[in-house]
Amino acid sequence: MASWSKGWRYAIVTLAALMPFAAGAASIAINPISVRLDSERAITTLQVRNHGNEAVVMQVAVNDWRIEKNEERYTPTDALIVTPPIFTIPPGEEQVVRVGLREPTPATSERAFRVFLEQVPSGDTRKGGSHVRINLRFGIPVFVAPRGGAAPKVQWRARRLKDGRLQVTGSNQGNAHLRVSRLALLDANGKSLVETEGLTYLLAHTARDWTFPPPPPGRTSYRIKAWTQTGEIEAELKPGEP
Repeated sequence: MASWSKGWRYAIVTLAALMPFAAGAASIAINPISVRLDSERAITTLQVRNHGNEAVVMQVAVNDWRIEKNEERYTPTDALIVTPPIFTIPPGEEQVVRVGLREPTPATSERAFRVFLEQVPSGDTRKGGSHVRINLRFGIPVFVAPRGGAAPKVQWRARRLKDGRLQVTGSNQGNAHLRVSRLALLDANGKSLVETEGLTYLLAHTARDWTFPPPPPGRTSYRIKAWTQTGEIEAELKPGEP
């Protein structure tokens, strides 16, 4: 069993403090928070632990994951096997969820899924207006590697918007995703001008936009620095359409 002491390997969501009228704290931990499958590892497990003080019922759904027009899109699919599809976790207990391939691994490009684990409403119907129930929902990325290996290959372009902001577009022409946690706009000397943070996935053969506040006037040449799952990368920004 994987250790629960390594906090960076799992996600914990606690909502008791967010809603003052919530009855009972829902606190769920999932380990790991991202999954990779391939021809040699066609099945893996998720550990779902209930740190709350009430039993929690969870249900699982699998969705194809893609990016269209800078928006994430999800479509239900049965390409993955997930078991059990619904389960109850008593307080302080853990449930093992198995995730596996139903279809052969893709031939040329990584395939992306989101496995959603959602808390099922308890059906508590006690009277009064002071009781609020918050249901948790987690989206676990699952990437299925193609035969022959995969790697991201991103080209970066920039264009200044009418309001002065700078729109940076990353176009991933590779056959694997890039996970970006932070982006910085650099001047020609490598000095950071503006930065933006927030976890974003750039899936294979897709593009995404990041919009930066207006950079200092008088500069037309920039570089981009990205913090990714493979380390820090820097690239020259190519000019885009005005």
